[in-house]
Amino acid sequence: MNPDPIADNPERAELRATVQRLVADVAPPERVAALDVAEQFDDDLFVALADLGAFAVGAPPGAGGSGDVRDQLVVVEELAAGPTSMAAFAIAHFAVTQVVGTFGRTPAHHELAQALVDGRARCAFALSEPGGGTDVARAMQTRGVRDGESWRISGQKMWTSGAATAQHVVVLARTSPIERSPVHGVTMFLVASTSRMCSVSTSQRSKNAALLGATR
Repeated sequence: MNPDPIADNPERAELRATVQRLVADVAPPERVAALDVAEQFDDDLFVALADLGAFAVGAPPGAGGSGDVRDQLVVVEELAAGPTSMAAFAIAHFAVTQVVGTFGRTPAHHELAQALVDGRARCAFALSEPGGGTDVARAMQTRGVRDGESWRISGQKMWTSGAATAQHVVVLARTSPIERSPVHGVTMFLVASTSRMCSVSTSQRSKNAALLGATR
């Protein structure tokens, strides 16, 4: 009988046990509940995960990563069993690290990928929009337009985990009309959250990232 391809191998089982212990020590239920009520990011847990090397899991080897998506799943599962907001953050963090580490072309991109792996940087993933449903690509209203050697992005995103504390945001915007598929013509832009044309707002009801004429 062939072994279960998604079952934990010994190394993955050890990773799971290590993350379980870390969560129990750093993020007990009462602390998680208090942070959730206050809508505060768990900086202590983030640092502990970075020190563990959790953000290197599944990252591109060129950025210092190791393992694969099954190892990432272990980290996410153990976070989801307790501090679920950090699990949501980890999913976005893994996705952004993969995008920047794989498709980044400049030394600045490579440095950012390594900083994400090391936990020295945070980057949010801005996809969902106020007027969009589950068919995000078809409903996307955020636009990217060439402006000389740069791009001008206009639109608004919401439900962007970690946007308030991220140094960069990966913004998905439509740069050409839909042709064969709704995802055709959607481009990812790396936007510095410190840009004067990028604003992030938070409220009790939503976590929004508003991008008004941001340029790259």
